[in-house]
Amino acid sequence: ALVRPVRVRPSPEQQQLMDAPALLLALLVAAASATDKTSSAGMPRASESQETFVLQTNLKTNLFSTCAAEANSVSGSLYSIELGTSEFVELTTASTQNITWVVKSGVKSTIDCAQATLDAGKLMFKYSGGTCRVATKGVYDPSKPSCTGETVYVLSPLPTMCFTSLGAFLDGESITTDGSCTSSCASGKIVDQDGTELTNLPMETLKCCKNNRSPCLHFCTPCLGPSCGSSNIRKEFFCAGVTECVNHGLLLAEIDTPEKLQNVLDFIDQEDSELVEFWVNVRKINETWVHVPSNKPVTAGEWAIPPVDGECAYVDIADGSLLKTAPCNGDKRAFPCADATNSLPVC
Repeated sequence: ALVRPVRVRPSPEQQQLMDAPALLLALLVAAASATDKTSSAGMPRASESQETFVLQTNLKTNLFSTCAAEANSVSGSLYSIELGTSEFVELTTASTQNITWVVKSGVKSTIDCAQATLDAGKLMFKYSGGTCRVATKGVYDPSKPSCTGETVYVLSPLPTMCFTSLGAFLDGESITTDGSCTSSCASGKIVDQDGTELTNLPMETLKCCKNNRSPCLHFCTPCLGPSCGSSNIRKEFFCAGVTECVNHGLLLAEIDTPEKLQNVLDFIDQEDSELVEFWVNVRKINETWVHVPSNKPVTAGEWAIPPVDGECAYVDIADGSLLKTAPCNGDKRAFPCADATNSLPVC
């Protein structure tokens, strides 16, 4: 007999039995007396794995033995599995999800697959055809379940996720766009490449643009710390700023044309005319200073002074709005985020 609480989606025959008169229904409830067991009416989805679950019961009677036996054995699919303080909830993925699955051998039930997922420190699994597959890497946004696709079970609430334009990252996958700045959603928090925890991150990506600029620009707020003064524009170290933009589904602004630079300068003049420095998406890759992710080289004329290896780039408005470099974790600066795809509608 299982001692773990489960919620079961019953078969149609058992649903008919559950709809019997009140006395019969009372006996069914008494027989299936394991804690926190509820049923969901309706036919299971085709992608769900059908199993027979034996429920814990303390009922001892010779009366209605057939009824008791029926109540003590439920065929169907689980839509909730509780293991200690953890709970997996059944969801349906969209066909566009990009998940890396690993098969767990020797697993013979959905509940055992859930336990194997917890043991592996992962967040999602699927069990079908007698095969347990655990998600090791990928994205899935449980806030947008699909009506079609395959059935999966996701740990709820998700303790180790963050939302980006790609969905919810599982188990510490890198969330930035290149290898120079890496961040992770592992351990229930987001940390940058130096292990610094990032706080006050958005729970979802930016859904629409609050201005009509092209590309759309967004400054993260609020500003934190004694250096803010009257400004509400947030300032961070370089890679933390990169990560903040990515968590909004955006990129740190790529200044590769005079028009894009003027777009940022005009926006800053509206938001905070006293702001004089801001990080931009320029990094040294393969011995060349380039814009990311276009990898377009930065021309020599854009630099106020020669760039320094290992430092990060920013625009100095007070010095002709030219590029300079500074230690990436030396001072916190503003970081304009941009919609690189020009896909956001105006709010």
